[in-house]
Amino acid sequence: MISLRKSINELDKLNECKRTAVDCYGLAIGAVEEHALEIDAAQVAQFRSTMQSLRKQVKPDITAEQLRNLQASFSAELQAYSEKAEQRLQRLREDIRAASEAVEVFTGNFAASGTDLDVEVKRDLQRLDKAAHTASLEELRVVIGGVSASIASSFERVKSSNHLAITQLKDEIRVLHKEIEAARKSRSAGKAAPTPAQKEIFLQIDTFRKRNAPFSVILVAVKNLRGLQSCYSKVAVESTLSSFHARLKNALPGGSTSSRWTDSQFAAVVTVEPTAAMAMSRELAKQLSGSYVVQDGAFQTVALEANAGVIDCKTQGDPSALQRRLEQLSETLAHD
Repeated sequence: MISLRKSINELDKLNECKRTAVDCYGLAIGAVEEHALEIDAAQVAQFRSTMQSLRKQVKPDITAEQLRNLQASFSAELQAYSEKAEQRLQRLREDIRAASEAVEVFTGNFAASGTDLDVEVKRDLQRLDKAAHTASLEELRVVIGGVSASIASSFERVKSSNHLAITQLKDEIRVLHKEIEAARKSRSAGKAAPTPAQKEIFLQIDTFRKRNAPFSVILVAVKNLRGLQSCYSKVAVESTLSSFHARLKNALPGGSTSSRWTDSQFAAVVTVEPTAAMAMSRELAKQLSGSYVVQDGAFQTVALEANAGVIDCKTQGDPSALQRRLEQLSETLAHD
């Protein structure tokens, strides 16, 4: 009896440890969601939505196998988001360095004119150089705004004392403002009208939306299309892409639909939950990467490299917001 009670106590302790571990894992995912690095609003919103989906899977009755699968998905999503955040910060640093070069020219103009503003502008240049090495987005914005205002003020003072440098100084100020705008905006405001193929995708999405059931959109991109276009004829490349699309359609679950999205991307609308769609996108990227045999006079073997991304869709969501998210994902895949 003593041995039995001891065994029961040990089992109770093990169960308590399991519950605590599962709870802590769910809280860890929630903390990652809450403290995600906010560089691009749409990107962080998508990441938080993904983390919420993963966190919902952390339940008291979760099995070891399910937990391992969840860990793999969590690790992959966290790594992908971290890489994208670092890429955006790197672009900001490059923008700052470009602005610094513009200010160096600006400083040279002051030195040549013999004004006492040379010291002030050099001080602003040092602030830009320092900001180019920081990882804080907020600090970058503050420094850029302050330097921009300072240089604008200095320019007005120079304008009244040295009319010979006005034209060139205006050019340098214009360059600086362009770099500042590029650092503040991750993409341009203007958007091209949807292509006929994209309009077809949105019609398909509307059809799925009316069914009032969960669905997701997977974008699959051919990463090395430009390289193929320089090595093969247009007929061979298009034939390869047709085979690529055929292989994509065969790999999709029943009830799904797919169409061309851009020259190098295909969109698939699938009736699966977001978490399952993420796993499916990774599997599709693996299946679709590889060799394709096409005929253009003679048989040729063409190697394709694919990557993929997912947009989870809500039946009652804003269609215009969905279109923006698809455009953002398409742009991200195009630069990966």
